Amino acid sequence: MTGRRATGSLERIPAAWAVIDDSARGAFRVLWVGARGGEPFPPPGGDPQAVVDAGPATLRAGLTEREGTSALDIGRPVAGPGADALWAVVGEVLAGGTTHGGALLAPFGVRYLVAGEGDLPVEAAARLEAQSDLDRIPASGLVIFRNAAAMPPAASFPDDGMLADASRGGGLDALQRLQHVRGTPLRRVEGGWDGTATPGDLVALSSEFDDRWRLEGSDAEPFGSFGWATAFDDAPPEVQVRHGGQLPRTIAIAILAALWAAALWITRKPVAR
Repeated sequence: MTGRRATGSLERIPAAWAVIDDSARGAFRVLWVGARGGEPFPPPGGDPQAVVDAGPATLRAGLTEREGTSALDIGRPVAGPGADALWAVVGEVLAGGTTHGGALLAPFGVRYLVAGEGDLPVEAAARLEAQSDLDRIPASGLVIFRNAAAMPPAASFPDDGMLADASRGGGLDALQRLQHVRGTPLRRVEGGWDGTATPGDLVALSSEFDDRWRLEGSDAEPFGSFGWATAFDDAPPEVQVRHGGQLPRTIAIAILAALWAAALWITRKPVAR
């Protein structure tokens, strides 16, 4: 954000972005798409992260948080099992293999799909318009679809049969039925997520599986969800999800900051009088 302010690009954010920024609450993700090429997306979309081949419907694509920061795995590139699963889902939609693209995108926390005006190939636009759970929102300057089946990036869910099958199986057939699943969003905090749940709920994070995630106050171990993500069974009433690698990183950063401060103090130049 600081860099964008310095270069003035914040002033170039399309007015249509207010349709998303002013009306949507909580954390969510945006899937940015456009015609094949290397051009950046309209602010705050940033640079494309992949090209999804689908013949005349081929698109470049990128996934961001609502502020424009890259998503799926904070602090690492959009690569790995989560990214592979995301681009496979986008390819399925563009190939015309489903009419439930919103449900397929739900586990990734995608609430909006956005393209620049005039940047969406006709074939790709037709495939997106054909999705029963992607609703086109009128806007000037951007092409915006709202995902009617969206799931929060982190939430607690009733562990019913539908979600359990999709979460543990990860197949496209099971994922397409997620359009009726509703969860209780968790709020992002330093080092993880906090919130509430009904005892026994499933807690799902739309970040790549990492066994260092911990559900505080529970013996539940994380398991691979949707074939790539992270989840826990048997949530307690007060949900606190923390990453076990956070404390070592915090200590390392503190030590590094202290060493830099010491080095700057030792090498300081005396003030001439």
